[in-house]
Amino acid sequence: MGVGNKYKIERYFSILFGLGLMLAIILLTLATGVSGVDGTSLQFTNLEIRAEQCDADGKLYFTAENKYLKPLLLKDLVIEGWHEQEKKEEKIKFYPTSGTYSREEIYAESTNTKKSTFVSERGLLNQSGRYLFNVSYPGCKNLPCTEHFDVIDCPGNSYSCEVQKEEVKITGCVENDDVFQIFFEGFNTEQYEQVDIEKEVLLYVETNGRQELRKTYLEGKEVLLQTGKKDAYVYRFPLAENETVVRAGISSLQCDKGLGPGSQVFWCSAQQLAEANQTQREATPTVLPKEVKKETKKKEEKIKQQETETTETAQQTPPPQISEPPLSAPLKGTAEKETFFTPMVVVILAGVWVVLVVVAIIVFAVVYKKN
Repeated sequence: MGVGNKYKIERYFSILFGLGLMLAIILLTLATGVSGVDGTSLQFTNLEIRAEQCDADGKLYFTAENKYLKPLLLKDLVIEGWHEQEKKEEKIKFYPTSGTYSREEIYAESTNTKKSTFVSERGLLNQSGRYLFNVSYPGCKNLPCTEHFDVIDCPGNSYSCEVQKEEVKITGCVENDDVFQIFFEGFNTEQYEQVDIEKEVLLYVETNGRQELRKTYLEGKEVLLQTGKKDAYVYRFPLAENETVVRAGISSLQCDKGLGPGSQVFWCSAQQLAEANQTQREATPTVLPKEVKKETKKKEEKIKQQETETTETAQQTPPPQISEPPLSAPLKGTAEKETFFTPMVVVILAGVWVVLVVVAIIVFAVVYKKN
């Protein structure tokens, strides 16, 4: 091997060694940066959504997991969803911000810290069927940094008997003119699915002459809306003569289980029934149904109209003509004669009389002198 070739080989080895040393320095620098002061220079997040589901209260559930080290604040997630049946160009996205996470921050240091469970508030998924969701999150490595998931076969937000139990109240039980009235409210408060008050409210009533249980129809019944209140009604039904209500209550077709365990029948209280069964009542409910108010108002207006007509008739009728005044009444013209001789007239007449007398004396004197 010549000296020239040996020199070339040594040169090549030197170049290779230098390149290797430079690469080693670069790798060492990068490694130092990763394990430096804060240890997060090359960390990033990687979100996964799993265990997604929905229930009959319209709630959404899912588990969020971060597989990488950089902490992910779950309050920074942006979640948007829509129902499958909505057209793409018309879909209305909603953002389930009302809900809770089991952990506020997740990162992959242990099983306890990398997962968190989300539970939305009741009534988020009101319709039945499939819902689609996109979740955007910060700190990700690969754009667009969006995780997609679906929840299928959602039952929708059905009528809740638990909510009914909290909201329904009987506010009054009254008997007027052989008509029993139950004032109540709350069957459709905080409910997505609604009760048909006319057809789905059940009546329970026991009197001294009959017993009616779970009746959606009763002869002569009326269900009227109370004025000035939302989701408030009055249930009215007739009573026979001398019929006394012993017990009365209402329920809904959705939650009625009869009179056994778990029954949701709302009863008139003993005090309300005692007051309703009194012969004379001084107090009535402060809020009456629209129709009852109308009837009362019509009666009042009719009485007022009759009084007005009577007054007008009396005013328009001329007084009876009396052909001769009563003996004690002054004759016609007497008042004028009495008022003619006023003090001024008397003075003038007296003056005239004096002048006449003076003139008469002067005339008499002149005549007497000539004679």
